[in-house]
Parts: sequence; C-alpha cells; structure tokens
Amino acid sequence: MTGLNYVIVGAGSAGSVVANRLSENVFDHILLLEAGGDENEISDIPGLVHYLQLSDLDWKYKTEPQANACLGYTGNRCNWPRGKVLGGSSVLNYMLYVRGNRRDYDNWESMGNAGWGYDDVLPYFKKSEDNKNPYLARNKPPWRTPIAELYVRAGVELGYPNVDYNSRSQREKERDVPRQKPFLRPANKRKNLHVAKHSFVTKILIDPDTRKVRGVRLHRYGKIYNIFARKEVIVSAGPLTVLGGLEGVGFVDTIYAEEPEWPDIEFHLLTGTFASDGGRQLRKTIGFTERSWRAVYLPIAFRDAINIFPKLLRPASRGTIRLRSRNPFIKPLIDPNILTQLDIQD
Repeated sequence: MTGLNYVIVGAGSAGSVVANRLSENVFDHILLLEAGGDENEISDIPGLVHYLQLSDLDWKYKTEPQANACLGYTGNRCNWPRGKVLGGSSVLNYMLYVRGNRRDYDNWESMGNAGWGYDDVLPYFKKSEDNKNPYLARNKPPWRTPIAELYVRAGVELGYPNVDYNSRSQREKERDVPRQKPFLRPANKRKNLHVAKHSFVTKILIDPDTRKVRGVRLHRYGKIYNIFARKEVIVSAGPLTVLGGLEGVGFVDTIYAEEPEWPDIEFHLLTGTFASDGGRQLRKTIGFTERSWRAVYLPIAFRDAINIFPKLLRPASRGTIRLRSRNPFIKPLIDPNILTQLDIQD
C-alpha cells in the first residue's frame, strides 16, 4: 500500500481515537494496523468477561511467580489480560466508565508528564462524552438486577454519599456502558481510513541516514510487508508490545487513605461467583489451583451468591517488565512484585 500519510500501530482505546481524528482530514490517508481481529458476542456481555482471558482476543500474558500474591493460582502466576482485538483492552473490561480522580491526573503531571493534569484532560473528557450516536441495540436490556440498586441504597443508609462518579472525587457508584465503539465504527466509512486486522508489527523502520522513522514491518497471514508513511508512524500498541527488540467504582475510606476524597481502595460488587458454572470453565481460564478451588469455591458451586472484590487503587510496590528475547513473538517477563511494599501502617 502506497500514498499513506500516517501509519497507526494498534487499534485499541488510543489508536481508534487517533485514527478517527486524523481521518477527519480527507487529504490524509491513514492505515490502522491491529494484530487481532473483531470482537465476539461474549465481549458484549460484561459478566462473561473472564471467559475472554487466554482466548484469541487476549495476548495471553502471565506474570512471573509471585511471593506475596497470586497464591491461589497455578504456579503462583496471575493472568495479565491485554486485548488483542479491535478496541484493545477495552474489549476485555467490565464496560465501566469513570473519569478518574483529579489527584491521580495531577500526580502524573507532577512526575513530569506535562499536559496530563486534570484541568488539561477535562475538556477532552467532555468532548468524548458528547457522543450522539443512537443506541446500537434494538432494545434496551429487559431486566436489571435489583441487587445493584439495593446495594447503593444500603450504602446511603450507612452514611456514604451517593455522588457523581465523574466529579473531582469519587466515593461510590459505577455504571456499565454499551459497547458502542463510538470512534472507530463511524470513521470506518471514510475512504481515507484503512484498517488492517491480523497485522502483527514486528519492527519500526528507521532511516539510517536521517535517523527518522519511515515505516513499519509487519507479518500478515504468513507474509512480511514493509509499510511506509509520508508523515508519521504512531505507535499505540500498549506498553508490553515488543517492536524490533525495542520497546469502575464504589469507593470507601480506609485507615490507609491520606485524604478522604482520594481513596486508596475500592470494592467491585458482582452477582454470581467464579463457581457459577460449577468449575467447568472459569476456574481453568482464571487459573485457580485445585486446592484453592476446593477450599473457597466448590462449597458454593451452582448457588446464588455475590462477589465483592477489594481493589487497591494506589499500589506502591514496584515491579519490572523486561525483554525475554529480541524475538517480537516471545512474550516479555512481567514481574509486578505485588504486595512487596512494607506495611505503611506499622
């Protein structure tokens, strides 16, 4: 393919938006490359998201064995889901949308990331949330579990405020959003935007004389192609992709929180458990050991239950992601060192 102005590597949350915006200029021709394919029916159902782990829509990463975490999983290794599909990792999540806490963005800015403060990104939140496309489904969901509303009501009765989850601080509530793909699908009708699925980029091509990026090398259906861009190559393939050898939200306060409006823990509430299918598939996909399955989940198999997941929002333990090989098809070494920071209370 010739005459391209921009080549974008990765059609995830960022790449889809960039492709949409650049293709607004009809004089620019854009090629969007994605290593995966289309999403499937399961990806439209938030409660089935765990079935997508280790599927063809996932890069199938796993952590290195952990000393203080992943202890209920085979080999003390956790899955590290990353989307290998149009839409990227947004296809593998629970369809939750929330802007995030002001302090998190301001903290990123203070670490040297200019332009990432809350006041800088707020206008883009508002622009992104102004989607006027119609609801894609013919009918809205016919039934919503009353447990969700009762859970929020119970929190209010206990004294927790039910505030706007997109305000500067978040203390409660979450919502699910339909899988609308509001950026890529409308733009895909533009003749100057070309999307190539199943295109695995393995190398960034750099001009040896000017030291400027000229294009990319990719593998597609057993063949190798060199693709060049007149203006720019934009890499939005995620932090774990090896290129040429380079390279939700109900909050509560805790005794560890420094400030009440910047919480350090959240709880995800889900109806059903990992034992809902009686151990046929979920426990294998997630990777539970036989011991943890029998001790925790087998007693409630096929029974009605509620899951509450506590999540650390501001973990301080530091890990590493290193190259295992210069071969771009070999997965990197992911060692997050989960829960290795000393107890800050003691």
